[in-house]
Amino acid sequence: KMSYESFDHERCLDKCTVTIGGKEFLVSATILASRSNYFKQAFMEPAFKETMDRLHDLPPARVHSARSHRWFVASVLFLPSSNRFSGNSYIDLLKCADYFSADMILAEVENYVINNCCPSKWQANKKDASKPFCINLVRGAELAFEFNLSKTKIHIEKMLLRMRFHTFLRDYPDVMQIPDEIRLWIFDVYAKSIIASQKA
Repeated sequence: KMSYESFDHERCLDKCTVTIGGKEFLVSATILASRSNYFKQAFMEPAFKETMDRLHDLPPARVHSARSHRWFVASVLFLPSSNRFSGNSYIDLLKCADYFSADMILAEVENYVINNCCPSKWQANKKDASKPFCINLVRGAELAFEFNLSKTKIHIEKMLLRMRFHTFLRDYPDVMQIPDEIRLWIFDVYAKSIIASQKA
């Protein structure tokens, strides 16, 4: 799979320079614009199209570091595979994908969240000294609401219904610390399930 480093930026016919945190980043304007509505709009600005330098100075974002921005731009150019995520890096990428309206990247990271968010992995994480990576079910619900991850919501609902309510409360006591909207959604999943079972 082609990487950012192996791409021949110098010979790219539509190359431009994106400045992030004071550092210049050579990119293909066409690819970047096709995968991010933010950059598509930015590259349509007369000031960008008319300049011979083809520069775009990325404005600082309150929640993102320059490192996260650079990684995001590289990811937009060369869609990431799940083995490129580690620790909380997927959260940085989620934030950037949401900020820059990059649906393809958002979908990639959502798949990663779904694949790593399940009760069995969470239990294994707590028992294994090496702490294999997983995403807490409650944390997954928070991400689903924060970034409007519809497939993640469906996935978490299925995971919730595989365990009894009292088991969920025992294994995920942090549910009481999350925003009311998310906690009530989780409780509502169980309430609807109980009502449905009583009618059956």
